[in-house]
Amino acid sequence: MPPLRRWRKAIKIYTSGRKASLFFLSFGHADTTPVDLLFQSLNQVSEK
Repeated sequence: MPPLRRWRKAIKIYTSGRKASLFFLSFGHADTTPVDLLFQSLNQVSEK
């Protein structure tokens, strides 16, 4: 089980990812689901 600190970071990334997914959905990316966009944003954050 990961430490609590990693969970807090994951929650922060999740909430920011949800905002990003709503942002991208507003541009009409119908071929990508919010979950796909969430994982995309998670990948972008982890790459930085």
